[in-house]
Amino acid sequence: MKLDDILKENYQTVEQKEMVLPQKNKITTPGVELILHAYRKLQECSMVNFECKFNEFKRYKYLCRTIIKRIDFQNIIPDDITQFTLLLPSFKDSSFFPRTGLFLSGLINYHQEKTMYEGIYTLPVDDLARDTENISLLGFCNKSNLHIIGNPGMYACNFMEKGTVTIQGNTDHFLAKEMRGGSIEVFGNTGDILGTDMRNGTITIQGNVNGMTGGNMHGGIITIHGGTEGFLCPSMTGGKVIIHNYSKRDIGHRMSGGTIELFGSYEKISPECEYGTIIHQGKTIFHKEKPWYKKMIGWIR
Repeated sequence: MKLDDILKENYQTVEQKEMVLPQKNKITTPGVELILHAYRKLQECSMVNFECKFNEFKRYKYLCRTIIKRIDFQNIIPDDITQFTLLLPSFKDSSFFPRTGLFLSGLINYHQEKTMYEGIYTLPVDDLARDTENISLLGFCNKSNLHIIGNPGMYACNFMEKGTVTIQGNTDHFLAKEMRGGSIEVFGNTGDILGTDMRNGTITIQGNVNGMTGGNMHGGIITIHGGTEGFLCPSMTGGKVIIHNYSKRDIGHRMSGGTIELFGSYEKISPECEYGTIIHQGKTIFHKEKPWYKKMIGWIR
């Protein structure tokens, strides 16, 4: 079954279906109603199988993009998106859509693109964060300025392109995977696997990282004011990582470029650290330049 056919079948049903929401969260603006109708259509379509050659994640991404494009963004203001986020816990008693973060990210990106809004989108996810799996992928491919209040789940800010994201809470695993630009600041702790495959941009963590940091990192800057529990910068090829507190486990395993700057205690430098620079409290404790012919091989690739 094709997606267009599903949308045609579900459109009238979704438009006529009454939203089951608590009385205190009664909808008052047309913009919130438009978003809720699109979200309900997404719920309906996500439970129907249709012809798709992609995996499940790409299927949801394609669904979100197709449905969000049909929204009239000229009748939506940023406050409507904030109000919609506050209403989301009301859907948990029904068929709560597990990729809500993907829907919110696409909604904000398209709204910014259509209206050229340069302000900050506020997303209060306090209630949603009690089940972090339900709010994963928040800030996916982000191009806007976000202020997240609460604890976003896994895969936050993956493939981020530009803009700023401020998180007042703790984040789960896989923060800023393949980040390509912009800046992220977390006023809390983060889970495992921070900034893996990072290309560009800046990340600032005010708390600790409970796992690996900077794996296969190619560029950008990561600053951690707390400590790190896992491996630090394995297979790093470029960029800079600054740790203001302790660092446990091996540092720079198979590192081939980039800079690590340490201001606190550390466990040990990996014996398999190949190239790059490691500085401890202003003193260089490891430095080895990559030969010119190996740099040329990287450029050719």
